[in-house]
Amino acid sequence: MQLLTKQTWLQRYHVSDSDGSSINGLEGVLMLSKFPFDWVRMHKLHSLMDRTAIVAQFNINGDIFRVASTHLESRDFDGFSPPLRKKQLETIFAALHQDPTPDHCIITGDFNFCSTNQKEEANLDPIYKDAFTSASPDPLAFVPTSGVNYAKPRRRPSRYDRILIRSSKWIPSSSCIFGTDPIRPGLFPSDHLAVECVFEWK
Repeated sequence: MQLLTKQTWLQRYHVSDSDGSSINGLEGVLMLSKFPFDWVRMHKLHSLMDRTAIVAQFNINGDIFRVASTHLESRDFDGFSPPLRKKQLETIFAALHQDPTPDHCIITGDFNFCSTNQKEEANLDPIYKDAFTSASPDPLAFVPTSGVNYAKPRRRPSRYDRILIRSSKWIPSSSCIFGTDPIRPGLFPSDHLAVECVFEWK
């Protein structure tokens, strides 16, 4: 965090955690916003990996807008992750919807299950839409066969990183992936491609 807070570009943003208290070793979540926070709350999740979620509230155009950011469980080798992810999502949705009921909600982050996983997709609140595919003029460009996470040997690309929205006024208007170019041969900014979505007020 000390290195991050020294970057001049960061001065354009409000930071959910300026002292690094939400970062635990290699785990943690952070939120940057051009809108000031009304409040920010960190929620510990049912986890074997110290996973957490940040929920922030904003007042935008006179409406209550809540955003959650998270990194769900990823111990798929032992079979514990799917039921833990279900509990984690239940905690996050409950935190987003607590009184007073918000007008708009977004949940974003690394869900650690692919959008084609119908069993785990069923754990998502159906009132939320997938902003990434909704905004694309060509939804087939973003199916896992074309890759969002980088492909690994003997494994197909997967779409783990998600942006879900519940709103009648904020409409996904465009989406894209970035971070596709290596910093140097074989070295990328992350093992996941970054996801971007633009919303328009209707």
